[in-house]
Amino acid sequence: MVRDIIGTANAGGGEVLWDHPEPVDVEALGALVADHVGGLRVEIGEPIIEPDQGHVRLPIDAWATPPLVVSRNSEAGAGRTGISLRKGEVYVRHGRQIRHANRTDFRSWTDGAVAAESDRWRARLTLLTDIPAGSQIRVLPATGEAFDEPSVLLDRALTLWRANRSRLLNGNELVVLFLARGILPADDEITELLVASALRRRPTLWFWLAERKPTAAALQKIFDDLIVGGDRDKTDAGRSLVEVAAMYETASDFNERMAELQRSRYRHFQQAAENTNRIDVLDRLAAGRETTVRKRKLSAFGTVELVDLAQQLASELRSKPSSSRSRQLTMVGLELFARDLEASERASE
Repeated sequence: MVRDIIGTANAGGGEVLWDHPEPVDVEALGALVADHVGGLRVEIGEPIIEPDQGHVRLPIDAWATPPLVVSRNSEAGAGRTGISLRKGEVYVRHGRQIRHANRTDFRSWTDGAVAAESDRWRARLTLLTDIPAGSQIRVLPATGEAFDEPSVLLDRALTLWRANRSRLLNGNELVVLFLARGILPADDEITELLVASALRRRPTLWFWLAERKPTAAALQKIFDDLIVGGDRDKTDAGRSLVEVAAMYETASDFNERMAELQRSRYRHFQQAAENTNRIDVLDRLAAGRETTVRKRKLSAFGTVELVDLAQQLASELRSKPSSSRSRQLTMVGLELFARDLEASERASE
């Protein structure tokens, strides 16, 4: 009976006649079949008892991805000797007979699998061609959670970073989190990850410094990790570190920091610190505040307008990366940082 059910399922389904005109325990029979095919469950329908004929008709569903293969040897039933089913055998129904599958059967199953996969791809492509213009495609894992959902992205990034401090956020991830910054937890560890990452990818750096307000001790740790870190993604980090250090450190501390950079094995750090003094860096940052964005100087924007502008630039940068937008977003962030710093200084007077 197990062989008949396997062969019928492999043949596209049908009915099996069983000379057993008594109620059939479908669950037990299904479990018996599963035990012979590696735990796979063949669907057996409600038995149709025909007492006048002396048998039961068992509806068997087609197996979706044939063939089912016998996974273990099975001893012959009562009154017989030897092996009834052998591991590795494949059965298929031809007419009323259950036979070993032949080359034609295997070719048919292969062709069917290829055709089914082709149909699935055509259906997916049809979905893509029918989506409205301007729509974005998002790839989801089996969990259904989007990889770029801020909470999922941040949790994954924190896990990687805790295990390896050189595993930082990339530029696109920083922009995604920037756009969702209003819902990010006020957590020191998250702040450290954001600032450490943005020192290497500048566009959102000044925003994180203005909004997250890392402590001096936290910045010291971030600087130290950056200078001695083993990651090689330091192209922009030298300039960023010099500028942030100029804003936060005293002249003497700044000079010590530059000497440390010059001793670094990374040429980008050496070049950033070469012949650099704090006053020149601050003057360069002040000049940057005169940048023109969207045909207006940054100083002509109100603070709320600047925040809206940053949101627009970040959205555009996410959908269509460009160096021009990156520079503009960096300078908008610097302007907001400078205004926040000036407001803090006035409040402390």
